[in-house]
Parts: sequence; C-alpha cells; structure tokens
Amino acid sequence: MNTVRESDVDQAALWNGGAGLAWVEAQELLDRLFTPFEKLLVEAVRARSGLRVLDVGCGTGSTTLAVARSLGANGRCVGVDISEPMIAAARARAERQQILASFVCADAQSHAFAPASVDTIISRFGVMFFDDSVRAFANLRRAARDGAQLQLVAWRSPAENPFMTAAERAVAAAGWSLIGQVRAAGATTVLLAEASVDGMCRPWDYQGFVFVKGRFAGTLSPALMDARTDGALSVARLLSPTEVEVVFVRYVDADPLCCPSRLSTVRYRIERRRQGPTVVPYAVETTSASN
Repeated sequence: MNTVRESDVDQAALWNGGAGLAWVEAQELLDRLFTPFEKLLVEAVRARSGLRVLDVGCGTGSTTLAVARSLGANGRCVGVDISEPMIAAARARAERQQILASFVCADAQSHAFAPASVDTIISRFGVMFFDDSVRAFANLRRAARDGAQLQLVAWRSPAENPFMTAAERAVAAAGWSLIGQVRAAGATTVLLAEASVDGMCRPWDYQGFVFVKGRFAGTLSPALMDARTDGALSVARLLSPTEVEVVFVRYVDADPLCCPSRLSTVRYRIERRRQGPTVVPYAVETTSASN
C-alpha cells in the first residue's frame, strides 16, 4: 500500500498544527485504544533495573509516563516528539501525576542526543513517520549505549493487515482509479479516486472516500468534482483516526483557472453510529487564497 511520507518540514507543520491539536483533544480515546501496545512496551523494560529509556514519538506522553511509573527511582524515561502541543500536554500530565519523566520537543531524526546515554529505546507507532529511516536510526544508535535494546511497535505489511487495503480494493472494484497517495491513521483510510480525466489529464468526476477498518464511512464532497472548478478538492489531511481536514478551491467568474481567489477549509469528524462509522462535517472556514 502506498502511504504518504511527508518531508521533515511537512511533518513538523502537520504535528504542530491541526494534527497535533487533534491528537491532544483525543488523548483519552487514543490512550485507551493503544493501551495493549503500551503494556507490551512497559513489560519489555520492566525486568531490567537502572534503565535510561528514550521514548521516540512519545505524543502526549502516555507510554513515557507508564514506563517512568514502572521504573520508579531505579530508572528514567525521556520522551521526544516533534509536536509542541503534544509535548506541552505530556509535561502537564507528568506534573499533574507527579511522575519523574521528562520531555523534549525535537525531531528524533536529527536531535543531538547525548552520545551513549540510553539503555533502551522504545516507540509506540512513532518511527513510522521518519522521513529518512536510515538517518533516523543512525542518530538513535549514537544515543544508545553498547548493548542497548530497541523495542518498538509498528504496523506489519499490508498483506497481514487486510483492512488497510480493503478501501483501495473496494474503490478499484467500483471502477475508480486512485489519485496520488493513500492516507492512513490507525484504522482510518482516506483516498482520492477519479472516474475520468480531462484533455490535460487532470482529474474529472473525482471524489474523496473515507473508510474505517475497510468499511465505507462517507465521502468528502457532496458531489463529484472536476479539477480547476469551484468546489474542487485541493488538499486532504488525515489529522487523526477520527478527524479529517480538507481544503476546497473556490472560484468566482473573474478568477483565472490557475488561481482561485478563495479557499474553504472543512473539518470532519468520523463518528461511531448505529449504522457504522460516518463522516460528519462540523466546521468550515473560507479565506482568501492569498493569505
């Protein structure tokens, strides 16, 4: 499955903007969802004493705090994440719960960790966002002592997670052609697909689709769209497993095709309803495209 791999700059902008804020807002839900994986990581480090643990992509700090709580006075756990909103939330949780854990807002790919300073590196779905995995793990290796352990949780292959590719198969079976990259977060998948193209090979009769665990949850536009026309989808961002942000271009008669004068940003929630997961728009903001 093709998934979006953002650049370092894009990742920083994403997680310090809407995505980071959305994960902070959904902290309690996400913590419950990921508790089984957190327990695995805690158990992996609990047997050893005197540990210095680094939690990569710590988010709002749940796993960092759980490990620090488990180690007590016999060890130390430091969480690192690129998201300022998440790190702020993690620090507030540590202070509120009076747990001796610390947090660093930095990019683990390039941050200057003290050499040979950690005994164990852990990550709960954090290493998947590296722009350059080789550079990132080389940097983490420099931070690790000889004999240090690496314990991480990450998705296995698409073949072993059929719900991750069910969305693409369903859209293709209906006669659509995928456009660009598939976006995935947790069990949620967002993809764009076209029914045809215009004379310049631009998308024609295209739509944005949302699936949860391979189950159709809705579309991102009330009608099919054509490129370079009013209401055409420009950017789709999957902020979290339960929130999507979409930018639509807005034209007036005087606008040239290249340059719409306005943009409408729509936020959607993915709600659990009796009939199944459902995409629900809840906020819209229209601004000048020059802003």
